[in-house]
Amino acid sequence: MSSPALLRPSCPRLVALWCVALVVCVGCGDRWFEAGTLESAITNDQFTSWEKPSEWSQWRGGVLGGAVDERPLPTAWRAGEGLLWEVEIPGRGNSSPVVVGDSVLLTSEVSTA
Repeated sequence: MSSPALLRPSCPRLVALWCVALVVCVGCGDRWFEAGTLESAITNDQFTSWEKPSEWSQWRGGVLGGAVDERPLPTAWRAGEGLLWEVEIPGRGNSSPVVVGDSVLLTSEVSTA
């Protein structure tokens, strides 16, 4: 008695099965961007702003939340009140300011023509 065609092993089906198994096995491993540990993330220099909430080292802040937990926050802003310094920025600027220590960094486009 012969077995049905679907149950007989054939080379193309066997190769396809091995390919699917390989894709599943490879896809279940750690991805390169998830392979780090918490300890390595904490000691990485790019995450030092978590320890210094007063520094705004990138767009939306150190933890990319766009907010700080420092208190008290101002409830009103009056002209000249609480202003520590002011400077004219040449050109057109669209970048996010970066605060590191006593420095504020900002890029702008200045036309040379």
